Amino acid sequence: MHIDFRLGLQKLGSLSTRKFFPEQIDEVLNIVVDQFIQDSIKYEDDGEHFHRVQVDVDRIKTLLIRDYVMDVNQQTSYANAIRKASTPLPPDYAYLISDSIGMGKLCSTSVAATVNDFVSVIAVEDAVLVTEEIDEDDNILKYYQVFKLVSTAGGPNTVVDLGTDIDAQLADDLYTGFSSLLDKPYAMRLLWEVAQENMRAGLWHTSLKGLYWERYGKIYRPNRFILVTTITTSGDLTINAVTFNYAPFTEARSRYSDDVSAYFPSRLTRASAIDNVLTTPFLKPFKNSPVSLIADNEFIIYTPESVIVTKAVFTYIRKPSRINVALQRNCELPEEFHPLIVEKAIEYAAGKIEQVPLYQVQKDITKP
Repeated sequence: MHIDFRLGLQKLGSLSTRKFFPEQIDEVLNIVVDQFIQDSIKYEDDGEHFHRVQVDVDRIKTLLIRDYVMDVNQQTSYANAIRKASTPLPPDYAYLISDSIGMGKLCSTSVAATVNDFVSVIAVEDAVLVTEEIDEDDNILKYYQVFKLVSTAGGPNTVVDLGTDIDAQLADDLYTGFSSLLDKPYAMRLLWEVAQENMRAGLWHTSLKGLYWERYGKIYRPNRFILVTTITTSGDLTINAVTFNYAPFTEARSRYSDDVSAYFPSRLTRASAIDNVLTTPFLKPFKNSPVSLIADNEFIIYTPESVIVTKAVFTYIRKPSRINVALQRNCELPEEFHPLIVEKAIEYAAGKIEQVPLYQVQKDITKP
């Protein structure tokens, strides 16, 4: 993709005015990948119903997560004989495709038990320089060479170890850290991505629920990782030779353990219309037609009071891992669509180049 990108720009004559470095090409490709995904999931309205053509599904089939099961947290009665339940969205959730709500009848034996999630909020400190490798051309400083997160659940269990995990995936010693402290955001993004890959591969301890970024349900901690487990455990983050320990706090949730008697799709509703839907007789939730809403990083479900919800099953598009040529992390979208992505990336880059002279003029005019 990098070679095709450079050839395409050269054909436009753009390389005579500006050179793109590999990490800049990565960034352009990643921007276009995000746009490509958004364009692929838009519904088309033919005036009667929404539909999706198969080629749009094929464009993002490698990011499709099917039948992701989530336990639902019960809440008190909402209003007008309606029950409200919720569950945090998956850690790598990007776009919802469909859902199925597992429900049962509320009876005298139904008891909502308190279940605790243990949440560790993890701040990433600046890396301390521990090594200096001598290159034949120059001295290369290395930061975040060791960057790993360990949970003490059931004994030390590695959530993610950048160096070990990436080298194992590639069967090569490619990961050597970052050359600048300014690369800290990229290191943090990479840590999160590899953690999600470990989760999907089943490499985590069973007590680990997920590594989230900034938000877990209504919990919001800017610029922090949020490690969620089902048993009391700490999160130990090691950066080079220094280890930081983060003690968890308890997030109590109430859940029914009743068996699911039936699954029904929900009616996903806009936030602006939810109050009207819940109070209109022919629109409000019914036993076989729950109403749902995505807000506060949660999937919220409304049902009649006579019904309890225990499970929510998601089919969704996950966030893609970032393209990184230095670490041989390729585009996750199907290979047959890579030429189209490169073509769009060339158009995007060419447009940015054409705007440079105007941008420079505007800057000069605004100088005091």
